[in-house]
Amino acid sequence: MKEKNDNRQELSKEAINTLEVFCEKFAPAKDELDATHFYTSVEIQKALEQLTPEASATPAEIYAYLYPLGYRPTIDTSHAMLVYKWMLKCVVVREKFSNLDKK
Repeated sequence: MKEKNDNRQELSKEAINTLEVFCEKFAPAKDELDATHFYTSVEIQKALEQLTPEASATPAEIYAYLYPLGYRPTIDTSHAMLVYKWMLKCVVVREKFSNLDKK
């Protein structure tokens, strides 16, 4: 039976390669205290597009790629609306994703 969130095959080769580099820098955080960074799927999507324009991925595809690898979202309560952000732990400093840190 195919998982309903398994969009990994639908991602372009460029998107998969760029997400693999992303996962080299950011490991799944165990919880909010373990996390060093919090990004929404849309923020990750925009970073992918800036780094590799042909590496397009929807937020749903990003979710489907990250979730099976152990990445988990948390709820950002600082907004008036419900915002989910991925809990990430920076493990490698890579210049390629430095644009995420310049907010």
